[in-house]
Parts: sequence; C-alpha cells; structure tokens
Amino acid sequence: MRKIFFILMSMLIVCSLIGFVTIKNQSSSTAVSAIERYGSKVNEIVSEKDYYDGKVIVFTQDSISQKGFTLSHAYVKKTLFGWKCINTTFGGHGGSVLLSSGYYKLNNNIKLITGYIADNNISKVEIKVNDEIINPELISINGVRLWTLYLDNDLDLQSINVYGKTEKDAVIRDINLSEFISI
Repeated sequence: MRKIFFILMSMLIVCSLIGFVTIKNQSSSTAVSAIERYGSKVNEIVSEKDYYDGKVIVFTQDSISQKGFTLSHAYVKKTLFGWKCINTTFGGHGGSVLLSSGYYKLNNNIKLITGYIADNNISKVEIKVNDEIINPELISINGVRLWTLYLDNDLDLQSINVYGKTEKDAVIRDINLSEFISI
C-alpha cells in the first residue's frame, strides 16, 4: 500500500512540475515580448489601453511611411507567470487614400477601429457609431497621422461611419464601415 501511495505521489509531483514548466515557458516578462513570441514583430507602439486582465496594443511591424504600412492589434493577458498574447489582427493603410479605416475584433468583447489620415485638409476625425458621435485618439508618428478608437465591449453595433473633417467641420471624406464588415 505504501508503495502504491509513493508511486502515485511521485507521478503527481512530476506531472505538476511538467505542467508548471510548460505554462511558465508560454509566458513572457513584458507585453511586447509576448506579442513577439506569438509571431509578430513590434517596431513601434502606436497606442495601448488596459482591458480586463490585460491590454490591447496597437503597433507597427515595420517602419511607418506615407507610402503604406500595416497597423497590427494585439490582446495580451496578464497571467500568474507573466504576459501571454491571446490574439492579433492587422490591416494595411497608406498610399493615395485620403482617409483609411478598419474595424477589428480581437475577441467577442474587444473591438476597435483604427485608421490613417493622408489629406492635410483633414484636421479631425469623427466616428458615428449607431447615432453617437465619438472622437478617436489622434496620433502622429514621424509626420504620419493615425487614429484609434476603442469601442465599449457591450455596445450593440448597428452602423459605423467615419468622417474626415476640416477645421470648419466640412466633411471631406465619409466612409461607411457597415458596408464592409459584418457587425
């Protein structure tokens, strides 16, 4: 009986150690290293926001230029042993487009819209979600103007319109995102 107890306890300890090492090896000490371990290179962080037990980070994988670039988005979660990347998405921006935008879901609760402003006449961006006008965070990196809007997780999305406006509120560009995405 003692022999069986000893064997079972030994197996339990060995399995626990293997599980501990496996879980610890899947975690990273920083959010950026967790994203890179997931397979994405982080060149420059554009924006980040705390969400639940982690954060959403918007970043570029390569240098930003007006010719074109990719904005990537990652949800990283704080675990007992460090950071773990849960999901990533990406979208291309730039080129001759006056105002670009993209809608991204990192999971059922985390939704965001990001974009690029190429037209110098556009001084602000407004986003109409359903019937509410929301102003996104405007960011300038190396002279390239970007914007990010984190949507409330419980928001029932029915329509999304993005407006590029002048200082006098004249609409230069109107993008109906509802046509391109399944909300």
